[in-house]
Amino acid sequence: MQAARAIATAPGWLASVKDEDSVDRIARMKAYLSKYEPISDYEHALKLQLAALLPDVVSPVQREASIAMLWRQQLPDGGWSTRRMSDLMKWHVKMAPKVVEMIQSEPDAANPGSDPYMTAFSIVLLREAGIPATDERLQKGIVWLKQNQRVSGRWWMKSLFRDTYHYSTYISTAQALRALALCGEIPPLAN
Repeated sequence: MQAARAIATAPGWLASVKDEDSVDRIARMKAYLSKYEPISDYEHALKLQLAALLPDVVSPVQREASIAMLWRQQLPDGGWSTRRMSDLMKWHVKMAPKVVEMIQSEPDAANPGSDPYMTAFSIVLLREAGIPATDERLQKGIVWLKQNQRVSGRWWMKSLFRDTYHYSTYISTAQALRALALCGEIPPLAN
């Protein structure tokens, strides 16, 4: 799905592909993705992202199922949780024991709370799927994002793979800004 996202978002690239081998490879990738059944809610979310980028790859039924899943996953505080989107052992082919232990030792391991990445990403996906910014459920997510922004301006999130790296903070901040912009909370930049 990440490769499909890359080819669909590279400005003008997909339309410029003319050689038969590449056209065939893209067609095979699209055929595979259209039949692929997600193994987790996170993969359902990625399918919804794919629906916005390559609508011919995701059926309307799959699209609606992914939207419904996101609404089911929203927590009462308005946010979403990355750790609730997939069984821990389905994140990778093989999870390192140290990573599993770290995640299982989190204070909220049995009942993970909202986090900035999944909250922002869910809002972005729902907006791209045509849900209006005025939807009360989206607005609850926006409130959660605003309440959880750090004084530094970022949306901090502990890495789910190594607790000394904070890559999640960078993607969380980028997605939060995108979510806020898609909901009209950030004025567009002047040219």
